[in-house]
Amino acid sequence: MALVADTGAEMSSRYIRSETRVSMAINTVISGLFAWFPFQGVSTVPLWGGMGMVVDLLPTVFMITLMTANIETLLTRKRVRSGELAAMPVPPRWQWLPRNVLLRALVLGLLMTALLVPLMTALFLVTGIESLPYPVFFAYKLVFGALLALLITPIILRRALGDQQQ
Repeated sequence: MALVADTGAEMSSRYIRSETRVSMAINTVISGLFAWFPFQGVSTVPLWGGMGMVVDLLPTVFMITLMTANIETLLTRKRVRSGELAAMPVPPRWQWLPRNVLLRALVLGLLMTALLVPLMTALFLVTGIESLPYPVFFAYKLVFGALLALLITPIILRRALGDQQQ
């Protein structure tokens, strides 16, 4: 019995690592698109203002989190139902997340936005960054998209792996 549990846990760990890498790649591209379309032709991106980095973080964090939560939760639930993946208990620290997929995605999107936008803004202010040349901004967005996926995807997947047990 312990062998089966270990195999299921090992399979889930591999799944989380694999899906996180895929999510990082996809969200890097999406983040790049969020940098390319609205800022096309801009030579410098300021920290503040309607076309500033702080305002840009709002839809970037919210939408990437929302899309990742929806897609990853639905895919994971399907894989657990089909027997491709073993259901796992939801870690206690993530049990508060809603069972409803859209509501979960909205909660995570709002939470990550509320946490990361002020944190990134403080980081820019502490480092004295008032603007970035567009190529540097574009590179920052690519890295930010990957790191955001690295942060949120394992949370989403650990919660989704336990959805069938509730």
